[in-house]
Amino acid sequence: MKKPSMPHIEWHDVHTNVMTHVYCHKCGAVLQGLVPDEHPYESHNINGKVASIHMALMAVYPAYQEITVKMDDGSHHVMAYCSFCAQVVTIEDVEKHYAHDAEAFRHESNVTGSPHRPHLYSRKPTEVIHRTRQE
Repeated sequence: MKKPSMPHIEWHDVHTNVMTHVYCHKCGAVLQGLVPDEHPYESHNINGKVASIHMALMAVYPAYQEITVKMDDGSHHVMAYCSFCAQVVTIEDVEKHYAHDAEAFRHESNVTGSPHRPHLYSRKPTEVIHRTRQE
């Protein structure tokens, strides 16, 4: 299944449920990415040669920062931006980014038959209430 169009998420070409990169919603800076684990997961001796299988980990890059957004239903939603954009993003930007994500998730639910949570798609961001630098 082709994943929904989400410009801030890159999906693996073969393993379609695996994210390879997460980008800032606003400027596109890389926030997270798959990196190989330094330690082999498994090693096999094949015809006298050692073949090692490594796991990949989703690394959080230094630019990663979260904002917490208050929604019109009283709930909160956390979104990732780069450290610069998180400080300057407007509620209008957040509304646009959230609406795009909600539409992509609604589409994925319809295509895959996964649980549909319409309350998440209909709520709207009203205020950026917290900006947190991830260390």
